Amino acid sequence: MMVTKSFFVQTWLCPKGAWLKNNKPEAAVINENTIARMETGREVGELARGLFGPYCNATAVDENGRLDLARMIAITRAEMKKGTDAVLPRILCKRHNSVE
Repeated sequence: MMVTKSFFVQTWLCPKGAWLKNNKPEAAVINENTIARMETGREVGELARGLFGPYCNATAVDENGRLDLARMIAITRAEMKKGTDAVLPRILCKRHNSVE
């Protein structure tokens, strides 16, 4: 399992909710209020990313909608070689503490 910043924060705020999301996602209650909060969070995230100027969004997903880490690493590497100031999210390699 990949631990994202969002999952870490959710686990810290509500461990039971995080467990349910990971182990029983079908139990999630997604009503209009939940959808509105998620959309607001997405909008705030977009605004926050733009605070420091232009950036490259290296997020990539596979055909199942899951993060495609290999593609994200390749995008991050290419953008760093080009000298792009901000690549989000930046994918780091644990072994070398550098971009993989």
